[in-house]
Amino acid sequence: MVEQPLETLRHTIALRAWPSLVRQMGPEADKIIRCLVDSKVKSNRADGNPLLFVPKADFPVYQEALKNSAVEVKPFPGIPSTTKDFEEMDSGLLALEYGSTYMVPGARFNEMYGWDSYFITLGLVNSSTPPNPELLHVAVSMLKNHIYQVENYGKVLNANRSYFLNRAQPPLLSSTLMLLLPYIKDDDKLVKRATAAVVKEYDTVWRSAPRYDSITGLSKYGGSPAARCRAVEPGHYDWMLSLQGDDLERAVQSDMAVRESGHDTTARLSRYDACDMATVDLNCILYKIEKDMSILHEPSRDWAALAESRKLTILRLMYIPERSSFFDYNTRNGQVDTSFLSVTGLAYPLWCGLVDGNRPLSNEIVNTLMTNLAQDGGVVSDDLKNNVKGFTGQWDWPAGWAPHQMITWMGLMRLGYLTQARELASRWVRLCLKTFQVYDCLPEKFDVVHCTSRIDVEYGNQCSEKGEYFGWTVASVEMALQSVLTADDIAKINHDFANSRGAENPTGGAARPTCAGESVTE
Repeated sequence: MVEQPLETLRHTIALRAWPSLVRQMGPEADKIIRCLVDSKVKSNRADGNPLLFVPKADFPVYQEALKNSAVEVKPFPGIPSTTKDFEEMDSGLLALEYGSTYMVPGARFNEMYGWDSYFITLGLVNSSTPPNPELLHVAVSMLKNHIYQVENYGKVLNANRSYFLNRAQPPLLSSTLMLLLPYIKDDDKLVKRATAAVVKEYDTVWRSAPRYDSITGLSKYGGSPAARCRAVEPGHYDWMLSLQGDDLERAVQSDMAVRESGHDTTARLSRYDACDMATVDLNCILYKIEKDMSILHEPSRDWAALAESRKLTILRLMYIPERSSFFDYNTRNGQVDTSFLSVTGLAYPLWCGLVDGNRPLSNEIVNTLMTNLAQDGGVVSDDLKNNVKGFTGQWDWPAGWAPHQMITWMGLMRLGYLTQARELASRWVRLCLKTFQVYDCLPEKFDVVHCTSRIDVEYGNQCSEKGEYFGWTVASVEMALQSVLTADDIAKINHDFANSRGAENPTGGAARPTCAGESVTE
């Protein structure tokens, strides 16, 4: 029997994609050494040997494991409190739980990332029904590692490198906990550790300076201590050379805010005021944290009241009825920029439950989403088609990203918009399958307007070479096929692609079924 196209893709994911992304912090030295590789930052150490920072409790086991290697194992000195301390700290890997496994995004991103890990976990849980035991083990291990980060490094980090100690990423730890709760509910100790970590990060990171706006009660992306990012190309910060004083300080803070948001870069968050923006996505995530803690009966406060207060504030300050969308709120000048629509202002309120019980409002949002952002390849990041902001980044039109697709599908499905969720998932899966068949890869992003993985924007496109698979894109395929699309949807995709098999020459301009079913030339 001939294997169906989507079966081939899923077998490749199981046999090649997931295994290529697994990392393990021991106990074998070679496994730890593989985790240390970092192509983003050149070491300034005299001997050039890799460096591993380890919290005090785990220092002996790591030191023993690496005693015959060139790796320098140093006790973690604590979180830098000043810019000077941060900039003088050597670049090194931050240890995770000894012997633990986790997934990396892929390509140059060879460490455990913050928000990537939530979406990857969604894919691992959706590997099959029930989930593949080995992949479920990795998912639970990733949860433990993010708890470990909060306990030892103060937050779920952008990634576990020392040069990321000053910034977090979208706080999806409670969402990861709730996703895995059916599988860990009998492990009371782990659930309590996870809940405590969520509360600690909520209080010390997202409800504290510089991220918390006490006037509105909303939160912003930021970072502390303020410092430029090391993992950039030469000349990246040339635009800051002419800035001084408060202008320079705000530019650095805004640069950190953009990077912490995960959306680096986008015209939605500018170089000069991103540090002032209470974004829709962040405050929807915080609303969900408050709802999650209420569901778990976390006893430290009235979480339901906090959630209701945030909901009312978001509706009052960030929803613009004339545009049928939510928009980021500038806490410095009290304004919202409604010049273009973003998927973050439409999908996140559906996903987090903010508009539950208000069918007229959710209908407006879904209509805006499907009318303006639904493209042949899935959901596009925004409708910024004409560069009206003077800048477009990789998180702007015409790019579409897996996390936005997954948030959108979940938001639509939880409110009963199943037809729309299936339609968008089908378009995305078709684009992923076409790319896999032509190039044998699943890259980090796509041009969902023109249905191609060959997208010419900043930073290139990670995992766009043969045999490379990006974590959250892999996860999005697993989730779509396991939890969004019906058997008939999948059969239709298989039929369309099977009928085109053998008629293409990928190196000479391959005619393939696109996301919407017609044929195009890559």
